[in-house]
Amino acid sequence: MKAEDEDYFLNPPPGSAAARAVEFGIDLTLTLENLRLTPEERIRKLDRRLARGEPTEHYRHPKDLLMLLELEAIQEWQLKVRDQKQ
Repeated sequence: MKAEDEDYFLNPPPGSAAARAVEFGIDLTLTLENLRLTPEERIRKLDRRLARGEPTEHYRHPKDLLMLLELEAIQEWQLKVRDQKQ
């Protein structure tokens, strides 16, 4: 992942899906951390946490809403990257 792509999550543009996610209380540094991993690495990381009995939820809002906001931010970033390539 390029530094400018990471910057989208660390310093989201005002009005973007990422900015709305941050305003809602989502820690996009965790999202960024996971985007740096391959899908297999993400699964292994989750498996290790579950095996140690660590909590996988740490937000006060409903999980479905959090996932939608996070996915919206990721999708917006993917579209931005795709448009830059064209």
